[in-house]
Amino acid sequence: MARRRRPAVPRAKSRAPSRAADGAAERPQPEEKPGPRCCYLLKSLGARGSTYIGFTVNPARRVRQHNGEILGGARHTRKHRPWEMVAFVHGFSSKVSALQFEWAWQHPTVRRRTQRAGGRAGEACDTC
Repeated sequence: MARRRRPAVPRAKSRAPSRAADGAAERPQPEEKPGPRCCYLLKSLGARGSTYIGFTVNPARRVRQHNGEILGGARHTRKHRPWEMVAFVHGFSSKVSALQFEWAWQHPTVRRRTQRAGGRAGEACDTC
């Protein structure tokens, strides 16, 4: 026998008073964590040719996480332990710019702008 569904009861919408109306400032944005924002390259000592690219504000702690010494590391790095950090890039002005660099480093053949029809890679466009 089919069950009968209870009709949906509309809920009363409550309106909170607007903060902007009384001149109060909006909620402050959370500050970024202090420390060097850096992207890093790990090389596996266990599996030949395995590499991993990531982002962190604490490189030493992050390598320990990837190696399983402390909790945290990425799932991908569990099967190719141990890891060593072979390179890192730091000095980014914001977390967003560091994460954009990380993505570009992970995808070296992908371009943000698509190629125009008929053009070749690296060739300047005369209409741009």
